[in-house]
Amino acid sequence: MKTLLISAAAALTMTGCISVQAGDLSAPGSSISIVSNGQMNIATESRYDFYKTDKLVQAALAERDLNVFANVNHGQGARSVDMDIGLSKLYIFGNPKSGTPLMMENRAFGMELPMKILVHTDEDGNVMITYTNIKLLARSYGITDQDELLTKIQSTLRDIVKEAGGA
Repeated sequence: MKTLLISAAAALTMTGCISVQAGDLSAPGSSISIVSNGQMNIATESRYDFYKTDKLVQAALAERDLNVFANVNHGQGARSVDMDIGLSKLYIFGNPKSGTPLMMENRAFGMELPMKILVHTDEDGNVMITYTNIKLLARSYGITDQDELLTKIQSTLRDIVKEAGGA
């Protein structure tokens, strides 16, 4: 299983870029990566191979009141230009009932929506399921009055990952 990358989160916290609370971190067995824009992603290793994990993500999304707007096969795209990033599919989905209140607080948050889940193989061939920590992302946009909604969204993302074979 992957390990928690606390040092990056701690460094950002110390510089005042973001604040991290224990409840914002991912489930045990997950890793956290902070990309250059300060966005926190949660990656969890799947118990299943890529194809089963991919089908389980599709099923978990279909069971919910979510619109799946697109899926992008990054792996296939890379192969089409004679490059290889392994297997990688991005699901883009959402529900206006959840996203609109967030954009009402900060219209620019629309840059982050709809939500996404990435199913991919890492450099070692492990199957990973990655999503964004919506709570920290919303905080970075100054969204402060939507804790209940953000908790619900974060819980839904975590549940989808669990149903797809993640921790």
